[in-house]
Amino acid sequence: MNEPKVLIGTPIYDQKDYALNKQLLHINKIDYTNFDHVFFENSKSDKYYYKLKSKGLKVVRVPRGQNSRSALANSMNFMRHYAIDNGYEYVLVLENDLFPDPQIIKRLLKHDKKVVGSYYFLGLDKDEKTFQLAIKDYKNLLITDKELEKRIKGLFFKHACIFVIDRKPESGFKGTRCLTRKEGFEMFNTGLQRVHGIGLGAVLMKIEIIRRFPYYYDSRFDNKHPDVYFYADLEDANVEVWVDTSIVVPHEPTDWKKVKDR
Repeated sequence: MNEPKVLIGTPIYDQKDYALNKQLLHINKIDYTNFDHVFFENSKSDKYYYKLKSKGLKVVRVPRGQNSRSALANSMNFMRHYAIDNGYEYVLVLENDLFPDPQIIKRLLKHDKKVVGSYYFLGLDKDEKTFQLAIKDYKNLLITDKELEKRIKGLFFKHACIFVIDRKPESGFKGTRCLTRKEGFEMFNTGLQRVHGIGLGAVLMKIEIIRRFPYYYDSRFDNKHPDVYFYADLEDANVEVWVDTSIVVPHEPTDWKKVKDR
């Protein structure tokens, strides 16, 4: 049986170089033969593009645009056209700071869904460690309530990158939110689950979805990325979205608060 042709598409820019070599090691261990891995590079200058090219990697140069949202939308749309023009049957969108298991393509293909993603976390390990240490000091009566509140304020705790519909009772507004920590942990290892959306960190899509749905954002929100609009469009078109909860794909994100061009 012939393996479907899969494009692994990775948006990247120079601030994510810390994860490059580690991800390449994981890519090289993927148990699948009929795939290509292409980076869609969106730094402000072209220096990093040429650095990647010098390593022998497949790279497409993408204009960054005015902020990180436009950079992601541009990268995803360049990826769409690359997949369509080169005859791929599936696209696995894989963010540069996620490290896939060897079976990721086979694992997601077996579900035979139009859109199916892997379970992974948002959040920072250093913030989790800061929180645990603060709680330990508090329990040992080493710090006061006020000091505890100060130490844990603004921490980015780990939670599953899975979206659900959120209707605010006072307005009926239809929006989305990520699962809470509790909800996300309870969903882990419960098999294949239908959801509203998943992060674009590790998601497999059939080419028909790639053809139909471009990526964009607009002025309605100042903090929503193209994935929010993408899944809203899928919801309106009655396209089901699924997540495989059987394994956690490791994720080493940067601190979002430090991204200047949001």
